Amino acid sequence: MGEGALPAAALMYRQGHVQEASTLYAFAAPTDRFFNESISPANAVALRTAAEKGKLVIALPQAEALPWLQKSVIPPGATVITDLKQSVLGSDAVEAVSDTGELRRNWDQGVYTINSPRTQAALGWIGGKVFRLSDVDIEATTRNATVTVQSLDQNPINKAGVILISLGARSIPSSPNQLPFYSEPVAGKLAIRARNGLKLYKIKKSAKDSQEIPVTYKEGRYYIQLQQTLGTYWLVLK
Repeated sequence: MGEGALPAAALMYRQGHVQEASTLYAFAAPTDRFFNESISPANAVALRTAAEKGKLVIALPQAEALPWLQKSVIPPGATVITDLKQSVLGSDAVEAVSDTGELRRNWDQGVYTINSPRTQAALGWIGGKVFRLSDVDIEATTRNATVTVQSLDQNPINKAGVILISLGARSIPSSPNQLPFYSEPVAGKLAIRARNGLKLYKIKKSAKDSQEIPVTYKEGRYYIQLQQTLGTYWLVLK
């Protein structure tokens, strides 16, 4: 999804922009089944969906052949998974929402959204759709893309003094296994609810190499046009 999305993911993880799940699932299987069966997301819908909804832990069994391996203690309050073919979602579900409400994956549409106070994003087949998150409206025309808006201080986006906008789309090599890579630009529109007085800059090679570009501020929101000629993966409001 382009190199622009990688720093956004790292920032979200390292600064804890997304709440930790409160629902806990534990997979506990007998020793013979745990070590002798092929268990993967492809054949274990219970594990696949549990990880989307809450926190998943794997409880290791005791194994006579591995005396150093200690049997895991299942955490209190965990829902123990015994049937790997039983989804934790409804049988007719087309999307999974984390128990915090901040993460949403819709596999029917092929989109994923993040909606937390400090990171708000839409990724996947987002072209032609409108995503209205808490402080950010994303309307991309690029068919498959990632658009992420993040606070760079300890404040939520609507009160932040510095806001990072990261963009990403398809990247392919000029020929198989050869540099350079060609990256598709992200086009569309953004509306960001944030405090007044910020200026918009596009970042080129580094944070020191930036260029101010015009931006409209109206009724508490910044309106940003993502042009194909933008020539960068990152914009900053500060």
